[in-house]
Amino acid sequence: MKKGVYHKDKYTFSGMLSDEALWTFEFFSKSLADTLSDYLDVMEENHLCIPADDADELFDMLEDISADLRDDYHADCLQLGRFRENILAFYDLAFSLCSDLEDDLSDAPLEAVYYGQVFVQGLKHFLPVMLQSLLMDLPESQKLQQFIEQIQRDFSGLAPLDIHGSRLN
Repeated sequence: MKKGVYHKDKYTFSGMLSDEALWTFEFFSKSLADTLSDYLDVMEENHLCIPADDADELFDMLEDISADLRDDYHADCLQLGRFRENILAFYDLAFSLCSDLEDDLSDAPLEAVYYGQVFVQGLKHFLPVMLQSLLMDLPESQKLQQFIEQIQRDFSGLAPLDIHGSRLN
């Protein structure tokens, strides 16, 4: 097993074993962006409310997180503290956008409901799969387990959906 190097920031790691999380992020990022784009197009075609500023910010956030991850993997120094802050900010905005859009779905055509539900399903599965991929990429450590537990707690406090995709009561 490759030995990891832990840096001053307790959630910065080097000695990656693979780049699974990078490609997992790219897959989900592209899928979410495409679905959200299709969803917004259908909403616009049907003259329904579109919070374009929030959607544009979500696209930008995904691009920025992706660029940071590519840089980290290239440098073999994964900054999970930064990732945590950025992904939680992304989810905060995504959940807010979903809440805003959900209000318009009662009068929306079936196609809009379809894309809205596909987007929400992507959000539900994105973080758990991403965290699982990070576990494959990094040498096993207590600090990594602490990171996973911390981001799960943060996510649960933020989300209308828990880490397993269930509605929080």
